[in-house]
Amino acid sequence: MTSIIEDNVKVVETFFAALNDHDLNRMDQLRASSFEGGTIAGTMNAERIHRYNETLITGFPDLHFEINLTVAEGDYVVANWTITGTHTGMFRTPSRVAIPPSGRSVAMVGSHTFEIKNGRIVRDWFYTDMVSLLAQLGLMPPL
Repeated sequence: MTSIIEDNVKVVETFFAALNDHDLNRMDQLRASSFEGGTIAGTMNAERIHRYNETLITGFPDLHFEINLTVAEGDYVVANWTITGTHTGMFRTPSRVAIPPSGRSVAMVGSHTFEIKNGRIVRDWFYTDMVSLLAQLGLMPPL
């Protein structure tokens, strides 16, 4: 018998596996009907998160998330990650700014904090190092 914490970590592992497989439908199935996501750009519902993930995959077709650290307590799982990919398609930031393809390879760090109830993600707060990403895409001076 597994614990709630182990089950919640498995949900997060499945989430990132689906993202790496570019399987947005499987990701959608992990979200509760009351899902709410939060970014620096504000609150996003499941549909808006789905559209953002579509543009992320379009912009970086070889997108890959590597989980660096997972911490879980109760209904919460935090995953710190590094994303890698090549910017070969149109990408829109969470605030919907369009960035045309640059052909550049990027690596960016970030973090998701998930709240999970009954095997479904009810909240997902995520933060990314967009300044580093924009610098790697040649849109800002080098850091």
